[in-house]
Amino acid sequence: MSYTIKLAENNHVDVLPSIERAAAELFSLKDLPLKHRSDVTLRDDFQNAKGRGFLWVAVDEHDVPVGFLLADVVDGNFHIKEMDILPDLNGRGMGTKLLQYACNAACGRGYQYVTLTTFEHIAWNAPFYRRRGFSVMQAADCGEELSAILMEEKNSGLKNRVAMCKQCSS
Repeated sequence: MSYTIKLAENNHVDVLPSIERAAAELFSLKDLPLKHRSDVTLRDDFQNAKGRGFLWVAVDEHDVPVGFLLADVVDGNFHIKEMDILPDLNGRGMGTKLLQYACNAACGRGYQYVTLTTFEHIAWNAPFYRRRGFSVMQAADCGEELSAILMEEKNSGLKNRVAMCKQCSS
């Protein structure tokens, strides 16, 4: 089966929460407490990101989303808010392709850095991003907005979270 990465369209938005919920099931309850498992991005947030060109999907040959990457601007940088792939499709390079596509778009739009927050110790989180050129940021290197995101994550019960960044290549 082949998959295509592209900017999300209106018909994709309603499918994305089910991908989010399925991906959340991969985490242990220690890492992602029960209260976070049912949290999904609001439809309006997806629509807003789509309208601004900050939402990409991986779709199958029937144009059905099987993964997505949601981004925003944080501290003037391109910031990956979330990336999820249907669990039964993990390990096929789709996350790498989504990430590369979005990073290329960010760099093409003139952003100097791509940032994100993620779990430090989970193989498909920080180690995944590290292998793709991201590095962990020290607290002093995080801008005000990124620091606030990390604090909000901590206050909501998430542990072992780190900010990571990658410089756009010229």
